[in-house]
Amino acid sequence: MTQQFHPEYAIDGNRNQKSVLLLIREWEQIILAREELEDIGIR
Repeated sequence: MTQQFHPEYAIDGNRNQKSVLLLIREWEQIILAREELEDIGIR
């Protein structure tokens, strides 16, 4: 199943994206998915 994320971007005075903000639950989904991939040997 594809996860739906809702990132928000912090931009500088020149409108360049400098960082991304995610909800904690979205970040936790990313971490969990990465751990699952590591468990099955995909890096």
